[in-house]
Amino acid sequence: MVLLDEFQRGSVSWDEARQDDMKTYGKPVWFLAMLALALACKPGNAGQRSDPPAPQQALGQPFELKGGGTASLDGGKLTVVFEKVSGDSRCPVDVTCIWEGDATVSLRLKQADRDASSVEVHTSGRYAREVTYEKYRIRLQDLKPQPRANVPIEQKAYTATLVVSRVE
Repeated sequence: MVLLDEFQRGSVSWDEARQDDMKTYGKPVWFLAMLALALACKPGNAGQRSDPPAPQQALGQPFELKGGGTASLDGGKLTVVFEKVSGDSRCPVDVTCIWEGDATVSLRLKQADRDASSVEVHTSGRYAREVTYEKYRIRLQDLKPQPRANVPIEQKAYTATLVVSRVE
């Protein structure tokens, strides 16, 4: 602070005054910044990313799940992850085909305290449109968007309509 007054009178350079000012005020500012950073970190979560909870869906009701998305059902007892569309040979909407084709949707299913399981469901009735996992039945009702000729679909652009119900 003394050198700042001397700078204003012209007897010291700006660099000398600024260095003196940092010695006086820099340490408390540095300490407060580090303290704020330390308080912002939650204990036990250092370096971990906190994902938002998966949206809750009702059993027996259709719901949409985007590619890469996660849904939680039955009060959090079941988690469904839309991993990817591993194959899509459905007839493009702008083409005339002799059969409807098929898309294969890969899902990862996880029940609390159980190992996760990867399953596949199909859009075509010629293949399995539903699977059973533990005490749940998972049915693929629809997959959007419909393909167009020579237009690739990104994985995140897909939306699967699923229905999950309990096996009685």
